[in-house]
Amino acid sequence: MITNVIQPLVLKSLDASTLNLIAWFRFDAIGLTHPCNIIRITNASYIPINISFDAVSISDIMLARTDLTYNFQSNSLLSGKVAMMKKGSFIYINGNGAPKAGYVYLSGYYNKEF
Repeated sequence: MITNVIQPLVLKSLDASTLNLIAWFRFDAIGLTHPCNIIRITNASYIPINISFDAVSISDIMLARTDLTYNFQSNSLLSGKVAMMKKGSFIYINGNGAPKAGYVYLSGYYNKEF
């Protein structure tokens, strides 16, 4: 039986002082450990960042000191289907500016039954 119980991923972070606009940086080497229906990126740095899901094109931008939530499930409720970002997916970021201080965090939530 599928339940509505969600669990959090382990919080991941990137030091903003390592970012530049030449390369894309991912949060870790393994990607998402579970298929997620909610992903939150918190830019606690002092620079704007770009977000990509393929390390080629910019999918979104974030201003400094903001957060962004992707709630995939809310877009699928009317169809009765489940929408999630698949296990192993990577989220890439890049950015540049001054001062390069602070961190960018990735958090996510999943239903362990998927």
